[in-house]
Amino acid sequence: MKYLIPILLVVISLGCQKSDKPFYGIKTAIVEQHPGKKIMEMQCYVCHNPATPEENRIAPPMIAIKNHYKKNNISKENFVKEIQKFIKNPVVKNSKMPGAVKKFGLMPRQYFSESAIRQIAEYMYDNELERPVGFDENHKNIKGNGIIKVQIKNILRYSHNYINFLNGKFDFTYRNFYSFL
Repeated sequence: MKYLIPILLVVISLGCQKSDKPFYGIKTAIVEQHPGKKIMEMQCYVCHNPATPEENRIAPPMIAIKNHYKKNNISKENFVKEIQKFIKNPVVKNSKMPGAVKKFGLMPRQYFSESAIRQIAEYMYDNELERPVGFDENHKNIKGNGIIKVQIKNILRYSHNYINFLNGKFDFTYRNFYSFL
């Protein structure tokens, strides 16, 4: 025991010396998040969240938007311009997603700055976006603008709702009632 204290002092004094040897331990790096990702997650995911189950979605997930706008080898600058054009003036003629417009309606006008829209669009263009569960299976057969698949899905949903209505089993929640019309 009486030798333990001097040994500990020697070990501590040697361990505190500066070494020129390279450090091979794990270094933690602080990775800055892309500003477009931050804005997208805080603002866009209110409606376009990929974690929302399909039956509860009020808008298409961001990956679907990216897939519709990033076609035919579109340049990053043109991609950004097309996204900006729709967000600034969300009308049918500015949309590249007629199936989504038919299914969800037009997006309400958003009041983002041009730089915020640019950051979101640049992030979307350059990065892999989160895919909702079942996204690849649901979208692998869509050709062109997907209107036919959406129309078939709506016909099946409406007929199912109508049958349930006739049998007295229709759940009159706001979303179901709106889809019934």
